[in-house]
Amino acid sequence: MKVLNSEKVTIANAREVFSQNLSAFGSTIDTVKGIIAEVKSRGDLALLDYTEKFDGFKGNLDTLLVSQQEIQNAYGQVPRSFVEALQRARENIAAFHTAQLRPEWHVETQPGVRVGQIWRPIESVGLYAPGGRAAYPSSVLMAAVPAKVAGVKTLVLATPPNREGKVNPGILVAARESGVDTVVRAGGAQAIAALAFGTNTIPRVQKIVGPGNKYVMAAKQLVSTEVAIDLPAGPSEILVLADDTTKLEYAILDLFSQVEHDPDNLGVLAVPSPEIAATYQKKINEMLPNAPRRDIIRSALDARGLIITCPSEEEMVRIANLMGAEHLEILTAHPRRMLQGIMNAGAIFLGPNSPVPLGDFSAGSNHVLPTAGYSRQYSGLNMLDFVKLISVVECSETGLKNCGPAAVEIAKFEGFGGHAASISERLKKTM
Repeated sequence: MKVLNSEKVTIANAREVFSQNLSAFGSTIDTVKGIIAEVKSRGDLALLDYTEKFDGFKGNLDTLLVSQQEIQNAYGQVPRSFVEALQRARENIAAFHTAQLRPEWHVETQPGVRVGQIWRPIESVGLYAPGGRAAYPSSVLMAAVPAKVAGVKTLVLATPPNREGKVNPGILVAARESGVDTVVRAGGAQAIAALAFGTNTIPRVQKIVGPGNKYVMAAKQLVSTEVAIDLPAGPSEILVLADDTTKLEYAILDLFSQVEHDPDNLGVLAVPSPEIAATYQKKINEMLPNAPRRDIIRSALDARGLIITCPSEEEMVRIANLMGAEHLEILTAHPRRMLQGIMNAGAIFLGPNSPVPLGDFSAGSNHVLPTAGYSRQYSGLNMLDFVKLISVVECSETGLKNCGPAAVEIAKFEGFGGHAASISERLKKTM
């Protein structure tokens, strides 16, 4: 891992330092545009062709949707302990997201003027669960459970099959446990297009959520004029803030846990001194040969691994805010003190007993989080992604007298006589 002094990291070069330009789609856009156009015009047949081309499975119209029997059979292909773990995680995720949504409310902005908000669920949502190097049943829970808690009526999950046409049984169990209505045996940009425009087999949805590779992310961006989408969620990343009280093994295991997904993952350690940085480098080299998925971890750390030396807590906080990491672990002596200064992060994990994988799977917080520094503008997936907030205005005659004249004045200034008249005519009866 490369070692860098924090003074070398500035606002101007932060994205370059942290290699957070991977969200640039480049030539991917042209490829994805072609896929979307094909699915839009040829529907199910295009989806089948692309599934054969990219996933190696030649299906037919009868195999596009996963049958309820196949989903039921999946329970016999996973350990009972895994099902129970999903159920426990589902309960925690539901509790966390239920707490996010405030009751409907109103405020009297002035006497007789009652203004408030109600909320209504989005009616249909498409969920994407990645395949490829690994299957992610936990991502199904993270998207589907808050949607169901919010009251979404229809959930359609798209996930790629293997070459035999099988969908990972853990994905199917997670889909059943979290209330998914339909499972589509397709992935990639072609699945995003099918969810956005609908086909004879696959219902069109109003919003698409869930992480994916650059083709999935590009497709979501391109169809965002047709459907709502969630947030930029690309290759995983972690920043660990450590000091001389931090247990080295914990910090390194947590670093490994987030870069083992893919060689594109980003892992960063912030430490107080070059001497501690050297200690971490030595310990990483000792632990790496025994790590699961060590080849992926090694590739990720060689390409995008970084140790930054920061002489103070304030400097660590500055680096954290410049990076805006998807996952931020604070393993220093006073994590809550540092928390106060953090402005940009997808999710924050405090102290030695709060490793990121708890948030990934079972704590209840959502693991679909903004990457590539987008935590400056985006929140992680949450309950509000599945509802619409609707304003409600109710005025009494007194309220009309109180706020009407100001509205008339502004309407006249902007040149909208009709707006002014709709209010002034009502005001006549109050005089």
